[in-house]
Amino acid sequence: MKSKSLVSIVKGEDPIISTKKAINLLGGINKIIKKDDKILIKPNLVVPLPNETGVTTSPLVVKAIIELLKQNGNEKITVGDSPFFPFKAKDCFERTGMKEIIKDMDTEIAYFDEEEYISVENSQGKLLKEINLPKSIVNCDAIISVPKMKCHSQTKVSLSLKNQIGVLSPKDKQIFHRDDLHQKIIDCFVALRNKLKLSVMDALVSLEGQGPTYGNPVKLDLVLASQDFLALDSVSCEIMDHKLMEVAYLRLAAQEKLGEFDIGNIEILGEKIQDIKHPFIKASQELIGVYPNVHVYVGGACKIGCFAWGRVAIDSLVKKGELDKYGDISIIMGIDPHIPEKLIGTVFVIGDCAKKYQDKGIFIPGCPPFMTYKEVRENLMKK
Repeated sequence: MKSKSLVSIVKGEDPIISTKKAINLLGGINKIIKKDDKILIKPNLVVPLPNETGVTTSPLVVKAIIELLKQNGNEKITVGDSPFFPFKAKDCFERTGMKEIIKDMDTEIAYFDEEEYISVENSQGKLLKEINLPKSIVNCDAIISVPKMKCHSQTKVSLSLKNQIGVLSPKDKQIFHRDDLHQKIIDCFVALRNKLKLSVMDALVSLEGQGPTYGNPVKLDLVLASQDFLALDSVSCEIMDHKLMEVAYLRLAAQEKLGEFDIGNIEILGEKIQDIKHPFIKASQELIGVYPNVHVYVGGACKIGCFAWGRVAIDSLVKKGELDKYGDISIIMGIDPHIPEKLIGTVFVIGDCAKKYQDKGIFIPGCPPFMTYKEVRENLMKK
């Protein structure tokens, strides 16, 4: 009989104690990591915001992992990540407190966006037959992923499998965030699968609603761990009251048998799901009819592309309390939208598909138009 995948769940006020307990419930770090392995710890530092916001990985979770690795005899340990454009990894490590926590632990830091990227064959990938990876990833023996439990407006959730997108170059991250993102998440995971030994989920302060950055923090005081990334994501979805099969990249992972998705085939160690379940407000890509002063005229447009990036721009204004300040906003996007003769307020034409309408307003190019979140606010501020 096939043994069940193990997922540990620990609840507690002390992140270091909880993290160590979560890993020890799986049998201990020595059962997972060889002492002569060169280790790369990969947190989620998508933007330069502290852990308390629910957006980035807690430095204390990473510190606990490093302490366990040191006890295991591991000497070559690196913590590495790169954020989303236009942010810089060095700034993220400093402003999240990650650099301060690990600077005295004889541990290296890898700023992926400053490293050489190496093209690596990915024969099992469906869309990405080659993938550009930072030198630190290529040269390591084992990766410990340390994601944040979050909702995400483009993928519904951001958990263990998706955390590997952070290893990509800034350019690749920009062009990957379209409707084909889900398969590319899987291809990226497949490329790293042989090195991915453990995932430790930071759910101390999680993020509900308009993640990955504009949602609301949810204090759960949880740390989860597993060697089966899909099983961990499945358990996380249960805790968040999200249906795994509504998340496209998790459906693909289940279809490709990249782990266990059936809760009935997963052994939970520690806390029981029913005792800690906390329904999260779901993220949304919707733009039409969401805000009375935002008028949207759309033809054929990608949900993860123009819709999601347009929503991120509006979410940014809402988070800053500025949406009403700028009056009416009209948005044109997609192929062949029907546009009224009279457009009101500030008009934005978003994405390459709507380029032929650029004379009607402020044109924000791209496929996807990832600069929308920045361009919308900057242009409104000039009014």
